[in-house]
Amino acid sequence: MSQVNQSTANWRMFGGGGLAVGGFLYALATLLGRDSIDDIWFWLAVIGLAVAGVAFFFVAYGETGSNGAVGASSTGKLALYVTAGLFLLFTLLWTLLHEGTDVDSSIFDLIQLATIAALAWSAWEVSKKGVAKGNASIALFGVAAWAALVQILQWADEYDWWHAFGLGLALLATGILYVLND
Repeated sequence: MSQVNQSTANWRMFGGGGLAVGGFLYALATLLGRDSIDDIWFWLAVIGLAVAGVAFFFVAYGETGSNGAVGASSTGKLALYVTAGLFLLFTLLWTLLHEGTDVDSSIFDLIQLATIAALAWSAWEVSKKGVAKGNASIALFGVAAWAALVQILQWADEYDWWHAFGLGLALLATGILYVLND
């Protein structure tokens, strides 16, 4: 097993970079989708969320498996794996709904809530471990809080495009902080 050092701790590059790219694509999609009747914005959003979902695996794992944002913590890795899986499941269900497949709305809401809970759990694990330094250690809390706000606003029928835009920016900022983390 190789030694963990600055060049091998690639959770920052792949995980953080993936979150930044996914967040950017999702934010861009929300801007494009504001007044668009095309489906281009939707597919861009799906790609952004899928990239962010996969990035959570890299945040957990790193190159050697012990040097992710949660170090060797198996609970932290589990939290990030669950977050990744739920992000991807949410993206799949959203795509199925968009394509006209009958998906029970209560299942979709449950997956949204579980994803938010997993984000909060992952944020706690990342901040607790101390591998991520400074603002990078708490950035994921912002994503979880913004996702919860978006969910509440959707239920209250107060949702607008800029709420999703903010979620994309929160993912982008978290990714950038992870990439720049020393």
